Amino acid sequence: MLHQFYPEQTLRQLAEEISRRDPINIICQQWKLPLEIGFDLTKLALYDVVFLLDDSGSIHFSGLKDELKFLLKSVAFASSLFDQDGFAVRFMNSDLKGDGIRTEAQAEDLVNRVDFSGVTPLAGSFDRKILAQFAPTDVAVPSTLRKPVMVIIITDGMVKATKLLQSGWVLILFAYIAYR
Repeated sequence: MLHQFYPEQTLRQLAEEISRRDPINIICQQWKLPLEIGFDLTKLALYDVVFLLDDSGSIHFSGLKDELKFLLKSVAFASSLFDQDGFAVRFMNSDLKGDGIRTEAQAEDLVNRVDFSGVTPLAGSFDRKILAQFAPTDVAVPSTLRKPVMVIIITDGMVKATKLLQSGWVLILFAYIAYR
């Protein structure tokens, strides 16, 4: 899958750019991580990262909104080291969206503007807000993918979607945040 987006010369240029900016040592020092983890994080440079966040009422009432802010602020820091165009955020209920998020302040501001209410419509919002916008399968809609898409879904609910995706160019990661 990655070879479709990254011919050898492109990968070489990306590796040179990463070594010139040295994000591995920066993130390892900031987060006190072993270098092995820092090297693993370089994979962020290969993907356009998109978050699908649970903005249901249970996130608000459980106090997990602050956890979402913390996670996005951390990702903004890491993402800015590896990917100059930032990441995107979509919410399951709200139509509010964020594109090109690169700073902790942008991430926090976005979460602060969301009204956390409703249920957790994972499958429907994934289809409408992720697939349709970032990876359209309609032949009438030309694909504008420059990189494969890494979708990170963060919810406090159990994932019940049986069929989220049948494709090779979208990587899906689930993160479950729990009540303390």
